[in-house]
Amino acid sequence: MRPIRPKLTIFRAILAVAVAAILCFVLTEPIKRRALDRHHRLLQIAASHGSLAGEYARNSAGAPGMLKIAAWHDHMRREFERATKRPDDPPPTSRPFPPEGWTNGRAPDSEGERVGTVETR
Repeated sequence: MRPIRPKLTIFRAILAVAVAAILCFVLTEPIKRRALDRHHRLLQIAASHGSLAGEYARNSAGAPGMLKIAAWHDHMRREFERATKRPDDPPPTSRPFPPEGWTNGRAPDSEGERVGTVETR
C-alpha cells in the first residue's frame, strides 16, 4: 500500500497562512500590550513631574529651594520621557526631591550616570 500524500491546493495554502497569522497575533499581542502599558505609565509619571515642576516654579517667588525642586522635577520629567523611547532600558526611579549634590538646577557631574536612574552594574 502506498502512503497517502495530501495535495497542496490553493485553499489549503490560504488556510495555512491564515492559521499562521492568527497564531502570530495571539502570541505577540500580550507583549505589545505590555509595552504599550509601560509607555503610557511612563508618560503619566512624566506628566506628573512636569506639573509639579510648573507648580514649584510658579509658587517659588524666587526662593532658591523651590526653584531647585522645580528644576529637579523638570529633570525627572525629561528622564521619564527619554525612557519612553528606550524600552530595553530600566525606567528611572522616581524620587520626590533632589538628591545631595543637586545644585543650581543642574545635575552633578558623574561618570556617565544620570541622576534619578536605576543603577545597572
